[in-house]
Amino acid sequence: MRRAIIFAIALVIPIIPLQAELTPEQSSRITKTVGQIIGQIHYRQTGLNDEISGHHLKNYLNVLDFSHMVFLKTDVDEFEKLHGTRLDDQVKFGSIRPAKQMFNRYLERLSECQEMVNEILGEKMDFTQNEKFNPVRNKLPWPGNKTELKKLWRGRIKMELLADRLTFTKDGKAPDPKKVEDSVGKIKRRYERLLKTMTNFDQGDILETYLSSLTRAYDPHSDYMSPHEAENFKINSIDMQLTGIGA
Repeated sequence: MRRAIIFAIALVIPIIPLQAELTPEQSSRITKTVGQIIGQIHYRQTGLNDEISGHHLKNYLNVLDFSHMVFLKTDVDEFEKLHGTRLDDQVKFGSIRPAKQMFNRYLERLSECQEMVNEILGEKMDFTQNEKFNPVRNKLPWPGNKTELKKLWRGRIKMELLADRLTFTKDGKAPDPKKVEDSVGKIKRRYERLLKTMTNFDQGDILETYLSSLTRAYDPHSDYMSPHEAENFKINSIDMQLTGIGA
């Protein structure tokens, strides 16, 4: 299937320098081409339809927010109402407007979460309380409101702080204040880097995430690759020009 996806991208590679920023016109052409070809070359032989649209949407939201700790349930409900049965039509028309809309909302929520993290890290934590936090949240509901969201983030940050304390606390002694301070700074920088990384996503990055979510609606092992990624895959895995185990 990967060779099939590479073939689809090869149709548009001649007009796109491998590492140049994609124009809206190029993104539209790629989207439309992938939408036209995926149903023909995949073994399922299923064209784009409302069922594929639903899976596409679910995949995209989960790629952006795998732990279900950024979007609110109201966001997800809104996207399902707007796009749940329409992404197939948007792809056919070559439109990636829904991808940008959802990504921009993700950045907005992620910025709010980063502010929450800073607030939580400034609070005094009581590690004597009997509390639970499940970090594996990809199959759990999205939080219903910002109060629930902050509660989740408090649990996550508290778990990370506690994990650090367990690494530098021995024999039940009080942790070194300097190490506690370093731990707080490390966690703060972790989420600042996440926000910065996602903010720096360009149109090509968004398109790759969006179209990979589409191909995975057909099966979980099919990915869309940008022209640059397709070229790297060809060098590393097909031509075997670099050392590796192949594909």
